[in-house]
Amino acid sequence: FVEAIREVLKDKKVCEENKVDSRIKDLIDMELGNVRDNLFSKEKLWDELLDNNFWIDYFLKHDMHGDENWIDFESEISKVIQSYHSDMCGENTLLGLYDECPDYFTNEYLEEYCDKNNFQNNKSLKDKLYNDLKKLIKALEIYLLNYIGNVPCDIKSPDILDILDKNEETKVLSFNYTDTFARIYSPDNKDKYEIDYIHGEAGKFEETEKNGEIEQNNMVLGIDEFLNETEQRKYTELIEFKKFYQRIYKQTGCSYKEWVDEIQAEYLDYIELKAKEAKNVGLDIRNFFQKILDRYLLDKTAQRHNLYIFGHSLDVTDGDILKELILNNNVHTTIFYHDREAMGKQIANLVKVIGEAELIKRTGGVSKTIEFRNQKEMAH
Repeated sequence: FVEAIREVLKDKKVCEENKVDSRIKDLIDMELGNVRDNLFSKEKLWDELLDNNFWIDYFLKHDMHGDENWIDFESEISKVIQSYHSDMCGENTLLGLYDECPDYFTNEYLEEYCDKNNFQNNKSLKDKLYNDLKKLIKALEIYLLNYIGNVPCDIKSPDILDILDKNEETKVLSFNYTDTFARIYSPDNKDKYEIDYIHGEAGKFEETEKNGEIEQNNMVLGIDEFLNETEQRKYTELIEFKKFYQRIYKQTGCSYKEWVDEIQAEYLDYIELKAKEAKNVGLDIRNFFQKILDRYLLDKTAQRHNLYIFGHSLDVTDGDILKELILNNNVHTTIFYHDREAMGKQIANLVKVIGEAELIKRTGGVSKTIEFRNQKEMAH
């Protein structure tokens, strides 16, 4: 898409077919003919966001996506930031991030942004990387709103439709930036379901003359924590690149915390009730908690919540959130997978999130709270 936009703005003509998906190309061509809101009128904004942007150039110059036609932004950003952290700590890695993208960092650039003799006290490079990241996020928001959001979608998941039909009260925790769920599954009433956009929401700020500014955005695009607990307190210079910081700073959705609190409170109420009963019958308190758990899992009348996971790799970058939801004894988790290969990757990732012993315990026997299910084909 970036290559297509650059081509159009440079040559003042429609982009080539092979530059971008045909549906996106049609939208770009349509925009070119729009007298009121022509693409060329936004040339200054696109130049500000894309030109001399380290991350844009880094992704374009690295063939990381292979045959899958996608790049793991967070993983690649993490590589660069961890390399930068090593340099800041004086590990003499000779600024490994320059080796990652040598064509981008010219000698003049190095002189402008980095004094190697005083690297630890030099903020210029960090500021450059962070500002470019904010520009990348803003460009992504425009792409999602004006292009992806306008691609017609007339297919739905039969599994999701079944879930919505069976459950009167449904809450949605979205790891996406767009309103795709509401647009497809409740087009006539987008507020029908409570949706928590944990990574921010594209178009959160209403369209204003200032909406082009990079600060007018609450989308989170960052990295997972890579430091141990002691190092986290010591090294905070690169905290802006971390997702937890961006969630707090940008005040993204966190309604799921309230949902988790309610779920856990219900389970504690059950334990308290059974503890009173156990006291009356003289149950050995040493075995109480295991017995109460066994009794709960066998009690068909006990309140349970259903967690359904779609389109998520269960990667450890979202592990903190996943654990809070999955590791509740009164939550039954159904993880939908596209094919057996995808299921295998999800299992491997889930081990990283909750541990092997916990996964084994929760996928079999009386304590089973997790199941994997092959999702049905999308349908019109």
